[in-house]
Amino acid sequence: MQKRDCRRATESSTDTIECSLETVDLTNMEDREYDALSYTWGTEEATQKIVLRTRWSTLAATATGKAKLKNAVKKVKAVDDVIKDKVYVRPNLEDVLRQFRNTGDDHDDVILWIDALCINQEDEKEKSKQVAKMAEIYSNAKDVLIWLGKEYKESNVAMDFIPKLRHYEQSEALISQISNRTQWTAFADLIKREWFSRRWVVQEVALAKDRYIFCGSKSLNWSDFEHGVSYFTDKVDLILALFASSAESRNNAKTVEDIRMVGASAMVDTMNNSFRWSEDNNFQRLSSLEKLVTSLPMFESVDPRDTVFGLLSIAQDTRNWDGFSMQSNESLSGRVPLEADYSKTIMEVFKDFTAFCVHTGDSLDIICRHWAPSQFRSSNIMYRMKRNAENRERSPLDASVKDLIEDNESLPMTSYLLPSWIGLLSESPYGVPDGHTKVRRAGESLVGAPDYTGRYQASGKIYPSILFGEVDLPPNQNQVSHRLFEGMIPLEWLYHGGFKDRKGAFTAQTPTYLWKTLVADRDPSGHPAPVRYHTALENALTKRNANGDLITGDLIRQGKPEDMVAFLQRVQDVTWNRKLFLLDRIKSPRFGLGPTGTQKEDLVCILFGCSVPVVLREIGTPEFPAYQLIGEAFIYDMMDGQALGEYKNSHVFGGISTEFRLV
Repeated sequence: MQKRDCRRATESSTDTIECSLETVDLTNMEDREYDALSYTWGTEEATQKIVLRTRWSTLAATATGKAKLKNAVKKVKAVDDVIKDKVYVRPNLEDVLRQFRNTGDDHDDVILWIDALCINQEDEKEKSKQVAKMAEIYSNAKDVLIWLGKEYKESNVAMDFIPKLRHYEQSEALISQISNRTQWTAFADLIKREWFSRRWVVQEVALAKDRYIFCGSKSLNWSDFEHGVSYFTDKVDLILALFASSAESRNNAKTVEDIRMVGASAMVDTMNNSFRWSEDNNFQRLSSLEKLVTSLPMFESVDPRDTVFGLLSIAQDTRNWDGFSMQSNESLSGRVPLEADYSKTIMEVFKDFTAFCVHTGDSLDIICRHWAPSQFRSSNIMYRMKRNAENRERSPLDASVKDLIEDNESLPMTSYLLPSWIGLLSESPYGVPDGHTKVRRAGESLVGAPDYTGRYQASGKIYPSILFGEVDLPPNQNQVSHRLFEGMIPLEWLYHGGFKDRKGAFTAQTPTYLWKTLVADRDPSGHPAPVRYHTALENALTKRNANGDLITGDLIRQGKPEDMVAFLQRVQDVTWNRKLFLLDRIKSPRFGLGPTGTQKEDLVCILFGCSVPVVLREIGTPEFPAYQLIGEAFIYDMMDGQALGEYKNSHVFGGISTEFRLV
């Protein structure tokens, strides 16, 4: 490991910063202590000059030492065994180095591990090697120093305000006095800083024994901050009442309203629920990699591969994992480790992660979860994740995962194709988080989180194969509704669902499968839908509009009766922008709910190892069949293994099967 120390070279606070590079062995640190820095790089160019002092012996010992000696940055001065190099860093790093130097003791070095200086970011091998040591580096640090940035606006007010929330008597007064509006607004502004949206900070904070937050010249300990954020999110409704007295203060309230959606709130929850340090000072990992990757969408990274790499060190199931292989016609064999390897393409990393989830979870549900970044921006590169284009030329070769990787390698880094079995974050119920407004874009996930208590069992207890499953010839959809905009249910689809009325009057003939489909047979907590939902639907159907449609939003805004409103809110959560469909090729038509992209003649399948049915679209040729995953589906009486029972005497279990190649 390499570390830097920042020296007070002169008396002036504006003089050039000088740092020294030293290589140390983490297994032989003895009494030597260092701090690790957690900060954001920023998008600005590296324009701030510092002086880096490196010993020849240290330089030659590093992985890229020889190349650096030949092609190193400009030499400023060489004295004895020491080289002085000009190094340019980004403004935010220069700010923190200057702040720590100017506030430290004149005779003490500030000894820090800083990723931008201690890792050669242009060397993929060195970068991969050092990222693999992140857990060791941050957990061995004396302290992790969190740098939020320079003082700006009311940041000092916020830093002084947060510790007061630890005292009960003070905190109660702080949410009841109008004079405290400025402090709450300052607090909200502070926790919307860029650091709280950076993916790497999750593991940097989780692995730290002690953490301290710095903003400008102010600092506070993590415990005070954690308590403050938790208190803020718990009391936000009471705090908002302070802003109701005038039009001006109501405008300021917008800063506070979205506090539960910012990364700071998710960070505190994750620290409390996914990790902990034991009394004997051992770091304990409590969440799987799949759960971490799919439940932390508000934390971004410049490099899309860090969506996975940034969480490897803190996942429960990656510590003793000895690898896997995901070949198109082989089972899991010839294992390859899941590790941070920057020589791999984005597609390779995402493929490895998907295979890891399938194997470790004995489930195919990862293909129905939305986690992959839709786009990433940096100062030089924009990655855009897209679906396979309609007019994409297809080779008459086996469309295996390996072929997809090779196809993608020929694409520019600004446009990267992803197969349909990698779910984009932009297609999730609320789209890509922006830390502000939370606008529903689609219905809730049917597979839920990896630890979802209301999990369905559509494929029974059959484990997934790496081919994404084998099933009999699936039914086609012969009728598909328009998307259910904001949960509005058209009259004709109430009829398809078995509803009957006479001359506009309700006749109490609503079959069970209709109301259970509209709520996916679950309540908001994941428990089986209560019977009172049936009565609630019957009530709602008497309040349809003049066209006979069920306008859920209008009825919810009426506020009463409460059971009907609760039912309709659940209907919205499930059906929002989804489509209703009817199936054929089966004994009797089946009424179901599919994704917004569902089209007539799409296939509905039970893939082995997947907890819910899925909608597929055939896009290949008879010689080389291939299918696009459209999304998850709900079909009453097919969510708990019933479909497999219907086919148990068919040729599926007699050795003849259909292979689905998802692209």
